[in-house]
Amino acid sequence: MVGERSGYIPESIRMYFDVIARGTLCEGAALDITAVKPRLRCPACGAEFERAPYSFACPACGADGAPTEIGKEFYIEKIEVES
Repeated sequence: MVGERSGYIPESIRMYFDVIARGTLCEGAALDITAVKPRLRCPACGAEFERAPYSFACPACGADGAPTEIGKEFYIEKIEVES
């Protein structure tokens, strides 16, 4: 999973993986990368929401939302190996 706020770009991850996998058992492996959209939390009403373009306003009450940790992810969820 790769959060959009993590600083990592899925296309770059695939490119570098292909480079470092050459000549190893991982050569030719497929990466299935799931993008995670950042979410904001409203300090006024507690709602969690995705930011609309050009706005930080909470859709429930209109107050400005604050960033959460959601969208900063960068981890491997699972690995499937066939032998």
